Amino acid sequence: MGIYSITESAMSGLNIAQAGILTTSQNVSGTTVDGYSRRNASVIMDALAPNSLMLNGSSFAVEGFTRQYSSLIGSQLLSQQAKSSYSDTLVQYTNSVDSLVADKSAGLNTAIGDFFNAVGAYAADPTNKSMAGAITGAANTVAQRMTGMSSLVTQIQGDARKALVDTVAQVNTLLPALASVNQKIVNGNSPGNSAPSADLLDERD
Repeated sequence: MGIYSITESAMSGLNIAQAGILTTSQNVSGTTVDGYSRRNASVIMDALAPNSLMLNGSSFAVEGFTRQYSSLIGSQLLSQQAKSSYSDTLVQYTNSVDSLVADKSAGLNTAIGDFFNAVGAYAADPTNKSMAGAITGAANTVAQRMTGMSSLVTQIQGDARKALVDTVAQVNTLLPALASVNQKIVNGNSPGNSAPSADLLDERD
């Protein structure tokens, strides 16, 4: 083995070790980054490796970096996150409607029950003017509660439209960053790279 082959093999070994250290460092840092996928350095032994100085000797090089990514797990994660967000929003608005409809002290159900009780009491004693007035008061309470429900529905509708506009704006803002990450992923998987792309780590910083 010539001196060039020995030197080449030594340098290749150092480059491979450096790539492994960089990859391990990024994997450790990436544990705190949402969406980061662990990667490994792919090494080849070939006389035609990118760093080979002699075509007739064994040489070693980092071919690229492989991501430990599962599209199935990734899609399931995104799906569960979307369902969780939907459930949180649904619970938030359902609680508002529930308090207006079923609350014992201020709910619509209570007001309607009081109204029918007043009507029943008046039917038993049609000459009682105070009971007739109670019917009017109970009817006004029902009308107020229904007006409140209509206002709440209008508010929910407005909030939903605003949230949709905000979500679209957020998506439009994230698209350039996503394109940048995808390009870094492509560049990081190109043969001959000696260091993995930081991609999502750069976006975090």
